[in-house]
Amino acid sequence: TALVLSLIALFSFACSEAPKEKKLAAEPKVVMKTLDVKGMTCEGCEGSIVDYVTKMDGVVSSKASHVKESVIVKYDESVIHIDSIMDKITSSGYQVNGLKEDTPKK
Repeated sequence: TALVLSLIALFSFACSEAPKEKKLAAEPKVVMKTLDVKGMTCEGCEGSIVDYVTKMDGVVSSKASHVKESVIVKYDESVIHIDSIMDKITSSGYQVNGLKEDTPKK
C-alpha cells in the first residue's frame, strides 16, 4: 500500500505541474525617435519607408514626412536597435543622417 500511495502522490504531482512558458524576451521598452532622412520626394516615398520599417520585428509604428525630411519611429528597444532601422531605410535608397534633435516625447 505504501508503494501505491507513493505512485498516486507522484502521479498527482506530475499532473498538477503543467508546463509553463518561458519568458525569453526582455520586458518591452518602447521608445520613439525621429530620424533625419534625405531623398524622399513625395508621399509615395513616405509610404514606401513606412511600409519597409513597420514590417520589421520590434517596430510598433512609423511616420514619414518628405516635407520635414524625417521619419518618426516607435519601436521596442528590447527587440530591435535603431541602427537596424536606419540600415533598412538606407538599403531602401534613402540617406539617413542620424537622429534629429526634436525627437518627440512619448
